[in-house]
Amino acid sequence: MPPAWAGSLPQAAPPPEMAVYQLPTGTYETRAAFAVRGGSFRDTRHFAATAILVRHPKGGLLIDAGFGSGIAAHLAALPRIQRAPHQAAETVSEQLDANGYDRGRLLGVLVTHVHWDHVSGLDELPVPIWMNSGERQYAAEESGGKVFRTVSAGHEIHEYAFCGPPYLGFPSSFDVHGDGSTVIALAGGHTQLRQALLRVIALADLMQVVPAHDRNAYDGIPRLPACPAAKPGVPSVNT
Repeated sequence: MPPAWAGSLPQAAPPPEMAVYQLPTGTYETRAAFAVRGGSFRDTRHFAATAILVRHPKGGLLIDAGFGSGIAAHLAALPRIQRAPHQAAETVSEQLDANGYDRGRLLGVLVTHVHWDHVSGLDELPVPIWMNSGERQYAAEESGGKVFRTVSAGHEIHEYAFCGPPYLGFPSSFDVHGDGSTVIALAGGHTQLRQALLRVIALADLMQVVPAHDRNAYDGIPRLPACPAAKPGVPSVNT
């Protein structure tokens, strides 16, 4: 185990209106041998396909898109060995609509990386896609970007750069809103490289660490509420 982070926390000034929500879109099964050390090929684990909505007065940001309505076709486009049994729930698009969320408030969807289980829902989200140059190149050239190339057709690509300072042990960063409330750090390597994992583990006592596919890790993050049906003659107001 690495030592706990001993430095000071970065300065941040999140506005009172800021909020974070989880938008679970389903799960899929993977062999435990690919998920945990010592896992068996006969054992399976359920992986989460969950997006995050960051609400901010300067513009909301979705982190990943989860499963979309075309998930079956997206899986069918993958090599057979990569196709996973899955259980689909409401898409991000459906959950936004149920909440009455104004998509005009969205800056876009930040994709952590372009594998199918993170981008399938882009097919229903006609908003800019946020990605860095390295991931954009991978998406254009590698087989792992096949589904992304389908669902991102016609989308505006908003390319950001890690031009900010080191952040909590990571080499560089990008401050989305300029107030320290939403900061992207360069972890690299599908977050599986040992060095990146140790950096995250060192922060475990300071913050809620959410491995993207761990269903239980999202506990404590509220779901996006659905608006109650408006009564006849009474206008509904989305705050």
